[in-house]
Amino acid sequence: MEKNKVVQESDIETTQIVKTVRHWNPFLFWGMLLVASILFLIIFKTTPLIPFRWFLIAAVVIVAVLGITFYFTKEYRKPNKCYVVRVVNIVLAVILLAFSILIPYARSRVSETIHSGNTTEVDSTVRVNLYVMSDEYKNEHKDIFTKGPYTSKEYDTPEEELKHFKDAMFISELGFDLDNQRIAIDKVKEVLGVTKLDMLDASSIQEGAEFLYKNKGEVLILSEKNVNILKGIEEYENFEKETRVIYSIDVEATNPIVAGSSELTKEPFALFFGGNDEEGELTLFGKTDVDMVVVVNPSTHQIAMVSFPRDSFVPNPQSSYYGDKLTHLGVGGIDNTLNALSSLLNVEINNYVLLNFTTYMKIIEALGGVEVENPYAFGFWDNPDIWFEEGKIHLDPYDALLYVRERKTLPDGDFGRTMHQQLVMRAIIEKIASPAIITRFDSLMTAMEGTFLTNLSENAIYGLCQYQLDKNIKWNIVNYRIEGSVGNEYCAWAPGTVLSVVYPSSEQINFVAGEIQKLLNGELLTQEEMPLPYGKLPVNVIQEVTEDTPVIEDEEIEEPVIEQIPEPIPEETIAPTPEPIPQETATPEPIATPEPTATPEPTPEPTSEPTPTPDESTPVENPEG
Repeated sequence: MEKNKVVQESDIETTQIVKTVRHWNPFLFWGMLLVASILFLIIFKTTPLIPFRWFLIAAVVIVAVLGITFYFTKEYRKPNKCYVVRVVNIVLAVILLAFSILIPYARSRVSETIHSGNTTEVDSTVRVNLYVMSDEYKNEHKDIFTKGPYTSKEYDTPEEELKHFKDAMFISELGFDLDNQRIAIDKVKEVLGVTKLDMLDASSIQEGAEFLYKNKGEVLILSEKNVNILKGIEEYENFEKETRVIYSIDVEATNPIVAGSSELTKEPFALFFGGNDEEGELTLFGKTDVDMVVVVNPSTHQIAMVSFPRDSFVPNPQSSYYGDKLTHLGVGGIDNTLNALSSLLNVEINNYVLLNFTTYMKIIEALGGVEVENPYAFGFWDNPDIWFEEGKIHLDPYDALLYVRERKTLPDGDFGRTMHQQLVMRAIIEKIASPAIITRFDSLMTAMEGTFLTNLSENAIYGLCQYQLDKNIKWNIVNYRIEGSVGNEYCAWAPGTVLSVVYPSSEQINFVAGEIQKLLNGELLTQEEMPLPYGKLPVNVIQEVTEDTPVIEDEEIEEPVIEQIPEPIPEETIAPTPEPIPQETATPEPIATPEPTATPEPTPEPTSEPTPTPDESTPVENPEG
């Protein structure tokens, strides 16, 4: 009897517990919603990409939802009426928890992408290779390499193969790449266990290659970054196929780190976009086949884009300001390119983004393609199936690549190509700045990770993204492309060969520099007509080019466009020796560069011919032919 009483009391207690749980069950699920809401708001507030205004809106909405759900939870807390309220609380809590996970994930993806391209973590080594002619090339040129037939032996290690060339003649180029060459030579001596090598010193990169091809020496010591200069010369465009590397030395180089802007939303800033058509790993030392300066005023929501032809003949800061192709300047480091463009445009350019065409195609793919307003119809020179209609067209990744590379079928050659690059860049900016980017965010981050280099900090990029999201800015974009006439010149870093160059118009540079100053001063810009491409920059040259000078054309020869300028030209409208950049604006602060128009006594350039004869008193006249 007593036992049954205990059982009955136990059943009564269990029943009471069940009733209590049923009674409070809706509040337990509302409590879960409360915890999820607090967690979401904390994460939302601490995410740097999120504008504070968005946080306030989210907080107001969530507090209102909590109030409404609490009211219904309390009102319908009876067991037979609480199921709908309980389901609502559970669903809302799950949604907030999901967002609490996705937001940190998105932030980590952005951070990984930025860190992958941050140049403070880029390997600053320069690889110096030891090149010999390939067996195939030697056997095909038995008149030069008479000891054949040639069949290379297989070696277990590069050191063993290098020792095979212990008694060979080594070719160096100490004038152009002195420090790296000396370190490489010392390493070779160490591996060979000798104190002296048979050396043949070339006066330029081209002469070093010539010695190798003509069998005056057997091993060429050459930095990998300088091979691109050789490949730009028709005679050596197959250099990598016709030679092989027997040994490599990684030399710790001075990384050309340029401190980028730490804040991009309060003051105007300038950004250099550089690109090349090479594939593989990016480096701060390399040619730039795309050269575009983007100046942004976040306060007035304006952007000015300026493109230069890659073959623009400009002063090379690292070569005593002798003339060189703009694309060559990057071989000396990104800082060399920034210094030259800062001086030309009279604006401090201390931010950069470097990418190659592989990156470019990945970004276009991640964005789902882009739309551009094509000004005229044209095709691709070696594929008759490729045709771009006039008007608004959609470009997928492959078509977009062809669109920005084509020049041979364009009415204005390389100048038209730079215009196409600007059109696609503008389309990319507009698409990234649109709300539609949210749906393609993850694919864009994946496409960009490890495929670009920049000196912009994570906080600076976060701040700009937050600013765009907060203001939903519709940017006013104006774009200009520098043109000019075409000629032939010895270039500072390719002094042994006459190359095709573009003489950028000094009048157009002055005009663009003036527009940039208006943007920096907060004035409203409108798209203006560029002046005709008159005038030339006064640039010291390695030596004079005459009509009798043999010209070895490189792969980027452009047809002269000077004939497009209408004649006659009023004499009073063109000064005989135009001053492209005013004296007071030639050296912007804080970029410390010599006055481009000054004519100091030139220091003999290591890469120049033995007896350079630059005309120091007057700007170089436009060479004919």
